[in-house]
Amino acid sequence: MRTIFAALLIISCSSAYAQIIPSEGDTINYLIAGFAVPKNKNAVKYVFRVAEGNYNVANADEFAKHTIVQSKPGTNKEVLELPAFGKEYTWAVSYTDKLNKIHPATAYYHFRTGYVQYIDTSLYRLRILNQASDHKDALILTDQIPVVYNMNGKPIWYLPNWHGEKVLTHGTRDLKVTKSGTFTLLDERGAYEIDYNGNVIWQAPNDGKVNGETTERYHHEFIKISSSSYMVAGHEFVQRFVADNNAGEKDINQSTEADAKGEYKKILTSTIIEYDTTGRVIWRWHEKDFDNNETLFNKLNKQKDQSEGTHMNGFYFDSKRNVIYLSFRNSNSIAKIRYPSGEIIAIYGRQEILGREHIGRINFKAQHGIMLGKNNNLYLFNNNILKGTTGVSFVAAFEEKSNNALRKVWEFSCNIDSNANSYSISGGSVVQLQDSCLLVCMGATPRIFIVNHQKEVLWNAVLQNKNEKGEWEPAPLYRASVIENRKELEPLIFHKHAN
Repeated sequence: MRTIFAALLIISCSSAYAQIIPSEGDTINYLIAGFAVPKNKNAVKYVFRVAEGNYNVANADEFAKHTIVQSKPGTNKEVLELPAFGKEYTWAVSYTDKLNKIHPATAYYHFRTGYVQYIDTSLYRLRILNQASDHKDALILTDQIPVVYNMNGKPIWYLPNWHGEKVLTHGTRDLKVTKSGTFTLLDERGAYEIDYNGNVIWQAPNDGKVNGETTERYHHEFIKISSSSYMVAGHEFVQRFVADNNAGEKDINQSTEADAKGEYKKILTSTIIEYDTTGRVIWRWHEKDFDNNETLFNKLNKQKDQSEGTHMNGFYFDSKRNVIYLSFRNSNSIAKIRYPSGEIIAIYGRQEILGREHIGRINFKAQHGIMLGKNNNLYLFNNNILKGTTGVSFVAAFEEKSNNALRKVWEFSCNIDSNANSYSISGGSVVQLQDSCLLVCMGATPRIFIVNHQKEVLWNAVLQNKNEKGEWEPAPLYRASVIENRKELEPLIFHKHAN
């Protein structure tokens, strides 16, 4: 019977509502739900009540008997937490007038909480290994299983079947919250901004105007820069001559073409595209424009199980300094470019180029999840292994030096316990919390944990699903993100209903 927010955190009483939420007959995809009614000119305080089951004014006694959630007296807008998915609920609101007289509810409204397989904790679960010693009100967003969990592993939101499927498909990636009170995400078909109810607010055009193909091949990263623009990573193929010093690449299973000048291959390169809210391209960056740049196209790794190209797996846009950091997995490098000129300012991490294989040391390998921290250090998830190998992955922080070099200033080993691998072959992310602790996702090894800079693990969990034998096994992710406290939920919950 508890309210998630105090009334003073919800809204100023000056905001009126023209509609009732949840609407009659709604099916909602969350347990932390917003309730609102139009203002009553005689009301001073409102009380919201929710009962499990289906009731009306005629059986008010039964409604009262089965009431499971009740708000404290407050405004005409409230947030309450419901107990379970897949249930029918009835809600009503009473009010107190200026004379402190209580006016009982005169209308009852009905809704239900939905159900999808991936919130069924008998099939999918976020197994908590270390209970939260801090950040107890945080909420964890997982992407390839698109669910929001509380710190006890209880699902409280899920991505509804907004493409119409009955099962989880199409590789959801990079699910995160925007400052606008929405979510952004990618899947195999596009890049989307959605609201708390799963409605698509904005969709990237994906029309091939940048790469010249039928689609832009969006991948890995999609961000909302501001209220007026979005930025997303894309792919494009280029034909590249296979030089003698890259002869080892001829053995990689990729299509080739030949002409009088020699042998060429199609190499997958990346783009970054910025759109305005109308879907118009307002800025673009092409990796292929740096075709002759030794730091981008000379491949470090000649292993046959590596894909061709540098494999850009994410970027971070620093709007204060107008620079973008790009992470390239196959070349173990990070590029820093100036926005909007696209000029490369620095390349980090790639020491073994142009025959200087024994000069310097590579600070990271097959890295993911680059971000700029509050102290202007670069944080990343250092996978630290090649596919087909094992080892230990790390979370690391680096200081940028004036000579286009990085100095490692902090590192944490992911060899935490025996409940998950100490390494991850792909994926991974790092998010810095308000108190500077780090939320870390190990990607394909689906451990998610919070660690402080004293290297204390403050919370630790693994995402699992049951296989065909009924056994729990790892449920791979790409990234995880966070809603740090319940106050941050407010713009999400009421995004569509604010005047």
